[in-house]
Parts: sequence; C-alpha cells; structure tokens
Amino acid sequence: MNNTQIIDTPPDLEAILSTFESISLDDLLRVELQNRSDTKYCIHAKLLPTLLKDIAANYSLLEINGARLMPYETLYFDTPNFTCYFDHHNGKSTRYKTRVRRYASTNTIFMEAKVKNAKGQTIKNRVTLPYLCENLSEQDQLFAQLHLPYTTNQLLPILWVYYNRLTFSHKTLEERVTIDLNLSFCKYNTNQNYNWNELVIIEVKQPHASRQSPVVNFLKSHRISPSGVSKYCMGMHFVHPNLKYNTFKPKLIHINKNVATHHGF
Repeated sequence: MNNTQIIDTPPDLEAILSTFESISLDDLLRVELQNRSDTKYCIHAKLLPTLLKDIAANYSLLEINGARLMPYETLYFDTPNFTCYFDHHNGKSTRYKTRVRRYASTNTIFMEAKVKNAKGQTIKNRVTLPYLCENLSEQDQLFAQLHLPYTTNQLLPILWVYYNRLTFSHKTLEERVTIDLNLSFCKYNTNQNYNWNELVIIEVKQPHASRQSPVVNFLKSHRISPSGVSKYCMGMHFVHPNLKYNTFKPKLIHINKNVATHHGF
C-alpha cells in the first residue's frame, strides 16, 4: 500500500472552494442516500473551476477539520477469476462490488458492499472496521453483515484506487454530488500503477434520477453526457491490460472524448 497521495489541483481551486458555504459531516449524513440513483459524468480537470463557480450558490460543501478536499484510499476485492469484474463487463443485471475504504480526513475505515440491482438502483451497505483490513477472513463476523453471495475465502485484494473527493449537498433538493480528482490505480501488492490526473469524475446522487440538478444542467450546457464509469473496472483495465474489456471500450472512448473536448478550456 502506498500512503502517499499527490494533490495536483488547479491553481485557483482553493479560492473557489472558499466561496462555498460549509456543511458538517453530521448534517451531510442526513441526506446519505444509501438507496439512490447515481449518474456519473467525466470531464477534463480544466473545466472544473468553471463548474464550481457556476454552482456555488446552490450547494454546501463538506468540511472536516478545516479540510474540504478529502483523500480517499480504497481497496477492491474480487474472486481469483475476477467474477465481479466480468459480471459488470458481461452486463449481468445484479452485480456486486466489495471494498475496504479509508477516509483519511477522519481515519474512519469501512468494509462496504455495493449492489447494482435490475432496476438500476445502487444499494450500499457498510460496517466499521477497527483497521484497514487486507484479508477479509480476519473480519468474518462483520463481513456476514453485508449479505454478499461470497465468503471471505472467495475474495482476494485486487486493486487500490486513490483519489481526492469534494462532496456537496444541495441546499434545497434531496441531492448529493461528489467530484473526484487526481485518480490513481495500483495493482495490489505491486508497483504497477496508472495515474489519470486529467480526468474528473462527477457523480450526482438522488433518490430518483432528476434533471433539476444545477450540476446536470451545467454539464448538459457544455455537451457533457453521462458516462457510466466504474472506477474498479476502469482501473482493472489499466493495470491488467490483457484483461478482456470489449464492453467497456465504447465507454472509455466516450470518456476520452468528453475529456478531450475541454482540454484547452
């Protein structure tokens, strides 16, 4: 595990972030939206300052201990045959992801399960861990609370994903928005990694998909369409280049097109 995370942000980002009203973690959790509809978009990092200026009046920004740009460390697990990856690749209607995530700003660690059901809903369950566990069999009792169709012995650590996150809550709508930047993928227990600092991933989280969102309206006005991207699947492609990715290829082309559109913004 590499604990070093380089924060390479636009030069005016801190000044822009200071214009947002802050929201505490306790207040944010009141709109946690564990059962929700998620819509993801991908943009070039150069477009991010313009987006933030446009939405500043409508959203509050999560602040913890004076920090607003939060480092995240996530370790994904899969079977030796990459069942979770291929369930996504092959379009299985119900699919699962298992991960351990450390929120560095609070040093809080969760074991999490994400289920994407046949209705397109994302359901997330999680339990608190006492430490960052890289061997799930050490936490069998906690793992059982996630109700996954796997045992701890079937899941191995596969991929580290590092990034920095901004988390927003709309002031009047039941909506949260996360913005992830400085993405880095690292194959577990190796030095094989891939950094994609130009990419920014925006995720709009609502009880049901709605186009009332100021973020969605901004992106639409800049001809940015949704990109159903999975950090896990994308990272697996980059650090396992021989892994089949036919289904994901159009998505990667679409992401690259959106990023390239505003390269010179």
